[in-house]
Amino acid sequence: MAAQHDQNTREIEQFLQTDQDATAFRKYKRQLPERQQMPKIRSALSTEQLEPAVEGELIEILYQVRLNSGKGNGNDKENWLALSSGTDFSTIEDRWKATNP
Repeated sequence: MAAQHDQNTREIEQFLQTDQDATAFRKYKRQLPERQQMPKIRSALSTEQLEPAVEGELIEILYQVRLNSGKGNGNDKENWLALSSGTDFSTIEDRWKATNP
C-alpha cells in the first residue's frame, strides 16, 4: 500500500510539472482536515464571505495548532517522540481516534 501511495504521489507531482505546484499540492493535502471544517467555520464566524487570503491564514493557523497541540493524529512532535522512545501505541491511537471519528 505504501508503494502504491508513493507511486500515486510521483504521478501527481509529474502531472503538476513544477516544484511550486507540487509543494502547494502537498500543503493542501496536509491541511485537508482543516479545509474540510471551513464551511462550518465560515458560517459560525460571519454572514459575509471570508477573503481567500484570510481563509488561507486561518487554515494555516488551525493546521499549526493541530500539529503542535499534543492532541494530533500522529503528526505532532509529541506523538513521534513517544513512538521513538518505545512506549506503547495506545496514547497515539487514542489521540488519532479522538481527532478522526
